[in-house]
Amino acid sequence: MYQTTYLASPLRKEHMNAITAPVAAPTEPAIPRIVTPAIINLAGAELRRIVGAELAAPFARAPRRFGDLTVELVRSHSTWRLYLADLSPIRQTTCDLWATAVSAPSVDWQRTQDGCLVWCEWVEPTA
Repeated sequence: MYQTTYLASPLRKEHMNAITAPVAAPTEPAIPRIVTPAIINLAGAELRRIVGAELAAPFARAPRRFGDLTVELVRSHSTWRLYLADLSPIRQTTCDLWATAVSAPSVDWQRTQDGCLVWCEWVEPTA
């Protein structure tokens, strides 16, 4: 058994005020993140690298967030899927940029009725 009643606290509340500086609330709004096509290409290549790293594994997935946009690349055996989800409807140009970034062939996109979730699927032959 440990006896903690006789241990002195090395950091008491009066000492903490001297150690840590007061935290002020930010006065400037956060800088909005702009996702450029170059960033999409880099992120897509990274997703492709992660998901395709071990083709012997039957399943792999890699999600990423870019502000409100969630991008997820999933592989199940030789079937690949790319999911895009956002709080607002996703434009076709955004879909095409991400498909190109993950090296998807020409794909048909499916979408929910509100357009906030889109996905595509393709099959790649196994080596």
